[in-house]
Amino acid sequence: MAEFKSTEVHTFSALCDVKKRFEIPNFQRAYTWRNKELQDFFNSIVENDKEYFIGNIVTVDEKPLKIVDGQQRLTTISLLLCAIRDLFKDVEATNRDDKILVEQSAEIINSYLIYKDMQQIPAKIHKRLFLGKNEYREVFEKIVDNKIDKIDLIELGDNERRIFNNYNILKKLLRDYIETSKISRLKSILEKTLSLQIILINCATDNDVYSIFEGFNSTGLGLSVADLAKNAVLKQSNEDKELQNNIETTWIEIEDMFNSTRISRFPKFLRYQWISENGHILMSNLFGEIRDKKVKNKTADQINDYILHLNNDAKIYMGMIYKEYERLLELENDEIELFTKFRYLGNDQVYELLLTYYKAYKSKKFRGKSLKKYLKKIWIFIVRSKFISINPSEYEKIFAGHCKEISEADDSQEVGKYFNFFIEKLKKLVSDDNQFIENFINDVSYGTENSLLIEVFTEIMKKENVESQIRNGGIEHILPQEPKKWGLTKTDVREYVHNIGNLTLLCEKHNVDASNDTIENKAKY
Repeated sequence: MAEFKSTEVHTFSALCDVKKRFEIPNFQRAYTWRNKELQDFFNSIVENDKEYFIGNIVTVDEKPLKIVDGQQRLTTISLLLCAIRDLFKDVEATNRDDKILVEQSAEIINSYLIYKDMQQIPAKIHKRLFLGKNEYREVFEKIVDNKIDKIDLIELGDNERRIFNNYNILKKLLRDYIETSKISRLKSILEKTLSLQIILINCATDNDVYSIFEGFNSTGLGLSVADLAKNAVLKQSNEDKELQNNIETTWIEIEDMFNSTRISRFPKFLRYQWISENGHILMSNLFGEIRDKKVKNKTADQINDYILHLNNDAKIYMGMIYKEYERLLELENDEIELFTKFRYLGNDQVYELLLTYYKAYKSKKFRGKSLKKYLKKIWIFIVRSKFISINPSEYEKIFAGHCKEISEADDSQEVGKYFNFFIEKLKKLVSDDNQFIENFINDVSYGTENSLLIEVFTEIMKKENVESQIRNGGIEHILPQEPKKWGLTKTDVREYVHNIGNLTLLCEKHNVDASNDTIENKAKY
């Protein structure tokens, strides 16, 4: 049973007075709030009375107080206080009372950003909120210290830039809000910020935190599968601190990949990775399966092996989806292209299949020739499913069952047999040629599916043996977008100029030369 040191309601200012200092450990997820979250948070402050409740903060009772859940809100509050302080400095106080208020407000704000430990001689100065991640601590502390002019914007990484940008977004929101009555509104929002109410759930140990997080999940309080899985593996590996640190480090490596792109893909990846080896599962059941089959009653060594395996599969998944991660795919260039072109189709479910086939190929269950055949037929199905009315749930269970078959297959003969049955099932789902042709013509046009268009045109031209002419090619409008030389106006061609029937592919030089030329000259290319 989880042991609480305390469960208390505090205002933000009282929390600072009682607990003094806070630390967000390095293994915590990165600071991820963007414009929408900032606007929602800011609006909730200005639109409500003082002592507005902003939720729970879960901590471990250490000094400084270790923040386990709540870092997004605490970091944002600190940035907001910095923005309020810096706008107070810009205000032109017209009378003595306003000048005093401006000076006192800056001092008050700094006292909630910086803590002076008077028990030490001389007094030691600390940041109230210490960010454990080195990659953005420096820029955060420069903002807190009011040394924004010392920030080298060119050198900022993505995480640092998010901290810096969010400070500026909050400052702009404040400027817009205080426009009509600067001093009184700044004073009001400062008071509301300091009076924000928080329930502090202070735990005795990390293990108690993990138990609480599982309890949050059972009561529907919105932790993702990734958060829950992370807490489960750290809890179970607690007996071996060295291995637990290794597991944390590996998990952070996985998180950082998703943080650099889209963190919302992390839970999806965990599901597709599970399906790629174990068959179908709903997202709602995923954490329970991971906990029961990969974590519960496992040694720290076994858990470490599982997390290393996850990390390897995450690299494969990211390499297929994002160009900047293609280097992680241990394949020849033509093989990489077989996997990465699926990103043009906007189909998530296919990645459970692609993970399975990648791993089966790397474990030598079949050769490169078979890989090309299998992925080509899967590509054809995914393209057709994009333009035929079919719900992904109709084929995902077929995908999942096939993933399990391929994972368990012993050799190329078994893989081939399973694949033939699999592809025949899929063909029946997308057999309506008329619907495919009609939707493809109507839905695919210049500007909506350019990457897919280039892929389709390239495949056609390969068959016509003109591949060398369109290497690094671009889409060319046959009837140009500026049709003056054709004796037409933009209005004349607006309805059909971007349709697929008016498009082709030309190499870069020819694309530039052809441009808005006449049909007689364009025909030369």
